[in-house]
Amino acid sequence: MSPHDKTDADGAQSDGVPYKSATDKLPIYAEVRQQLASFQEPVLLHADNPHERLFVALRLLYEGKSAGHPIVSAQEDKALFERYATAYAAAQGPQRAVVDQWKRFMAR
Repeated sequence: MSPHDKTDADGAQSDGVPYKSATDKLPIYAEVRQQLASFQEPVLLHADNPHERLFVALRLLYEGKSAGHPIVSAQEDKALFERYATAYAAAQGPQRAVVDQWKRFMAR
């Protein structure tokens, strides 16, 4: 230890840097623990809902074209979108109106 290092009465190093003990945060941890115990993580895809995967793929293709960055190529993305949109409609996907809007955009 250098002559500048000092130890406080509680045994912690007194280096001039203020700190707060973590013990004053313990009640907050207990509260957060209770809140997290009831937390249900979101589920993006359900195995029994194949239209969900199609919707995610359609959204990806749509966002790629919107940003001017095709996923594969402009033509291939358009063909994939058509194929996935047809499958999405056949699977009775609940967001068909949104997919139809995207489809009009993709057709340009």
